[in-house]
Amino acid sequence: MTSIINRDNAPAHLFSIPELDFSDDLFAEPLGGQWFRLAAFTKVNSRNQRGVEDVVSRQSLLLAPEEFANIYDRLEAIGNVIGNLGKPSNSVIHDGEHKSYEYAPFHKFEIAFNTAIAEPLVVVRFSISGTGLFINPDLWLFLELEEKTPCSGIWWDPQRGVEALRRRTADGNKLEIVEIQVAYLLKYLQARQLSLVVGHYRSFPSL
Repeated sequence: MTSIINRDNAPAHLFSIPELDFSDDLFAEPLGGQWFRLAAFTKVNSRNQRGVEDVVSRQSLLLAPEEFANIYDRLEAIGNVIGNLGKPSNSVIHDGEHKSYEYAPFHKFEIAFNTAIAEPLVVVRFSISGTGLFINPDLWLFLELEEKTPCSGIWWDPQRGVEALRRRTADGNKLEIVEIQVAYLLKYLQARQLSLVVGHYRSFPSL
């Protein structure tokens, strides 16, 4: 599997400043290795000695293959299009004197200014207890996975005795990550007949 962008075709100045180097994001092999990263979220923001902060936001959604071209221009750099991914919503529509109420559950995400409807797979969830990544239960239910121990963040395949889906932290517990074994991801996508769209946003705010 080759990377999406060939490093040799990119200008050298993109890598001249180590703190602003996006190489790992740009040149990663999408399905390289045993695990695929479905989501990532910077839980703890901190700045280095130069005042630079590394912030990562990566979420996944399912979409009909033919719809991607329709939403492409809406996937702006700042990620506001999928900012409410995985959140229930309601609206009141006025048509003259007629008024109707519409409700969209968390698993039905309507792309703004578009007719495309996506299904969140892994999203950032904000709650009173804290902020973290939420995995759509349909994923591990279809794959018949079981969580090893409650709240462990590790789902395994009891028939094969292997870990298939995991939620863990990295970078000194600053980054929360959700990963799935590639073989299980491909099996799930084949069954759903949907495309996987990964919104990966990374920024380096500075003082």
